[in-house]
Amino acid sequence: MFGNGHKAEGEIAANLDRGWMLAGHPSVTGGGSTTLTLSDAEAIKPFMQFGRMLLVEHPTLPSWAGMIDPPWKSLLPVEVAVYNAEYLLSLRAPESTVMIEGSVGYIVSRMVEMFNAPDDLFVRVGDISQAEPTRREETLDGRNYWEQLSALLERSGCEMQARAEKDGEGRLVIYLDISTRIGIDTGFLYFDGRNGNATFGDPVLNGPIINRIIGIGDESGQSSRLTTVPFVDEDSKVLYRVRSEMVQFRDVREQSTLDRYSQTYLHSHAQPRFSFTINVVDKGDAFLNARLGNSALVQISSAYLPGGIRGWKGIARMVAMAYTESQNLLSVLAVALS
Repeated sequence: MFGNGHKAEGEIAANLDRGWMLAGHPSVTGGGSTTLTLSDAEAIKPFMQFGRMLLVEHPTLPSWAGMIDPPWKSLLPVEVAVYNAEYLLSLRAPESTVMIEGSVGYIVSRMVEMFNAPDDLFVRVGDISQAEPTRREETLDGRNYWEQLSALLERSGCEMQARAEKDGEGRLVIYLDISTRIGIDTGFLYFDGRNGNATFGDPVLNGPIINRIIGIGDESGQSSRLTTVPFVDEDSKVLYRVRSEMVQFRDVREQSTLDRYSQTYLHSHAQPRFSFTINVVDKGDAFLNARLGNSALVQISSAYLPGGIRGWKGIARMVAMAYTESQNLLSVLAVALS
């Protein structure tokens, strides 16, 4: 348990289900939370208080951090709400309108600096070396930092993970890693059936399917508004007929940037999204290869797909994870890439 100054104040013994998410990915929405159930001996410890941070470590899974905040159900067994580390960013908002100009990495760095100014909550910029480099204008208003950061990620096509670590003085630090694509290609195989290392649930093909797009800027005058030519995905058009949309992108001031954002949007919407849950068995390196943004080979023997296809084998990315401690079960939300 970490209190003021993010220094450790004590430990508790309890099972805690927990999850991780890839913020900015279109398949992931909102934040995350869990419930901590406390015995009498744990509930009466003085450091069990709103605003305190928990850190949970595991030998083969990423470290997880969260913050205790209302509600607190007070009868035994006491149930305490714990929110994922990203929740910290929802606690504060800019106190005046601020315009920031620069790359996504620079804008986030300024946001974090402003966020920590009233009182340091030990949120830091992590690895931003692969963030979208285009210079842009971002106006911060009265919404909380989490809302505005989430919107920036969506508009710029970036992803973010919150990474919990202890620094050299033992303080808990939350690093925000931002990239156009977080994770690595593992080449690891998750498969069901005999001797498998996974089972699969909720395989779903979903839309919307958009294969023709015109991107526009947000300038107020028609004559000054940036507009792209129509971008078309021919493979999608042949399979699913023409499905068009006009998409507005905020704070884009260069034609090349608008073209790139529009093409990225088209690429992500031209095909239906095949998503599923991988229930990972803790054997071999199955847990070690499960990280946000990582891609892996997946073989699902029981899936039925359009066009008379039975079974699926391809590459999928991991965009969210949830761990049930009492069952030693890791459930991963994955989205097919091929």
